[in-house]
Amino acid sequence: MRKITRFVFFITFLITQITVAQVATDLWVVETSGKGSSFSLDLLSAKPLTNRPLYDNQPSFINDSELVFSAADEYGNHDIILYSFRTGNFTNLTKSPDRSEYSPAITDCKQY
Repeated sequence: MRKITRFVFFITFLITQITVAQVATDLWVVETSGKGSSFSLDLLSAKPLTNRPLYDNQPSFINDSELVFSAADEYGNHDIILYSFRTGNFTNLTKSPDRSEYSPAITDCKQY
């Protein structure tokens, strides 16, 4: 697998829901190359990682091939979702109907 740094962009769609004043957001993936002053984006490689009318935000890379982010459900609860670039699969890590989780990040002990 070609080692290219992935850069996740937040694309904010100005979709205001009638009952909820929160803006829907999606995550996008763009291939990058270089570092520092030679850093560049391959904008032709841009593709949506999520495409939902709900809130997907606060991504954090936990290793070279996985990303976690906060995603809202239709009831306004937020869960932590794991995305694997290797498999293309999404996994809901929390599934908690009575509370919301935000700002996922790798801990000092490398657990999430």
